[in-house]
Amino acid sequence: MKEIEVLFTDKSVTAWGGMKLMKDMMDSIGIKAFMSGLDLPRNGSNRGYDPLQIIECFWTSI
Repeated sequence: MKEIEVLFTDKSVTAWGGMKLMKDMMDSIGIKAFMSGLDLPRNGSNRGYDPLQIIECFWTSI
């Protein structure tokens, strides 16, 4: 497992920095591989996006 280093700074921080930290954390715990084994809905005519992509983007954005 990859260790995530967090440092404090007096510089301006944007929301993008937090999103990067969240994405790194999700990658380090292997949540995408775990979710690949779940019985999620498959793409169809009315579901054009991969459910894993939707979940990962949602988690990263919150």
